[in-house]
Amino acid sequence: MEKHRVVLRVYPLGDEAIRRFVASKLGKEEVQIWHTSIEVYGAEYYFQNGIMKALPGSTIHGTPIKTHDLGTTDIPEIVFEDFLHSIADDFAPHKYHLLKNNCNNFTNTLALYLVEKAIPGYILELQNAALESKEVSSIVDLFFGASEQV
Repeated sequence: MEKHRVVLRVYPLGDEAIRRFVASKLGKEEVQIWHTSIEVYGAEYYFQNGIMKALPGSTIHGTPIKTHDLGTTDIPEIVFEDFLHSIADDFAPHKYHLLKNNCNNFTNTLALYLVEKAIPGYILELQNAALESKEVSSIVDLFFGASEQV
């Protein structure tokens, strides 16, 4: 069976003012906000207004500041595409939530499917801390709205 390399692409999000505000609300000195995607089968897959597919490096996010080689998969591309269709409703545009169902949750789902391991913990650290903070969760829901139950 053919092996396919699986790479996590990591991009910074949020300007300095937003990062400082979030850090202050979480009692931290600083935080990083991440957007992630999975590169496999010669394409980049990400969650933004639904499940998206692009040529690696051609998204609005530009060049990643970090990449993580997650390993290889022997899952055929056509089987992977079927998997994407099976999770499409979970990652439909109206199911997006800044803290509960975002691009990082999507890439974690893909990583678990393709290589049976999660993305690095630091990626999900901020959203998990924010979910534990009633103040931050309330602000997110106020400005971005509460998503459907995911």
